[in-house]
Amino acid sequence: MKLLPATLFSMTGNGSSGRRNFEQLLKLVLFVLVFVLLSSFAFQLFMKAEGRAENYEWFDGFYWTMVTMSTLGYGEITFNDWPGKLFSVGVMLFGMMSMLIILPFAFIRFAYEPWMEAQNEGRTPRRLDPNMKGHVILTNFDPVSRALIRKLGQYNIAYALLVRDKNEALRLHDEGYSVAVGELDDPDFYNNVRVEQCAMVVATGKDEANANIAFTVRELVDNRVRVVTLAKSEASVDILELAGSTNVIRLGELLGQFLARRTIANDAMAHVIGHFDELLIAEAMVMGT
Repeated sequence: MKLLPATLFSMTGNGSSGRRNFEQLLKLVLFVLVFVLLSSFAFQLFMKAEGRAENYEWFDGFYWTMVTMSTLGYGEITFNDWPGKLFSVGVMLFGMMSMLIILPFAFIRFAYEPWMEAQNEGRTPRRLDPNMKGHVILTNFDPVSRALIRKLGQYNIAYALLVRDKNEALRLHDEGYSVAVGELDDPDFYNNVRVEQCAMVVATGKDEANANIAFTVRELVDNRVRVVTLAKSEASVDILELAGSTNVIRLGELLGQFLARRTIANDAMAHVIGHFDELLIAEAMVMGT
């Protein structure tokens, strides 16, 4: 039941692609129609050459063409001379080609492909539910985002992973991620993913892309939506803050400081990282070992 609406929507809607599909289908139908009319006219000419034209009307030619093209061949109307028989073979071959090539192509192009597109649109939406709020928007898929998604899942916080490429979005969706397809520098796309109702926007890509994302988000919402960006260089920190980032994190520097503390440890011999009842669990330092 969903096939017909999806097909009609694909052919008549969806911008230039829908119009192009409809135009191609119309050309295909017109081509077959012109062939049927010409064959009906040729039928009268061949019958006239055999001296039997007065026995058949124009509708008989149309009927004969349709029966021959469909390869049913009832046999009540036939040619006696070889030119008419050769013409019959040509019409029959065109009918076989229509059934074996043109009709399957038309079905795939104008029915199956639009249906698949409609299914893929449902798996990779371009907009979120208008009632969705308090979610986290992620603009890049990398190890940081994967770790954050796992944490969000532990606390049952919804998220939307923004992806440019539809094929990549389909792959991520099949892996269980919640995705939305669109351009990361398009303000309308952020409106579609309800940026004004989200809790946080996290940009973990390159510094230039992160600055563009922060600036785009700040054009749409005020400081009530937190924008967190990563920075690789020291010079990018000020730029990202001016673009509208609430928090700029230099992950490489933090990781280096963490490893340095674990290695040097100053005066401590160990760091307590947890406990089990009265049993303390600690990390021993690398220095001196």
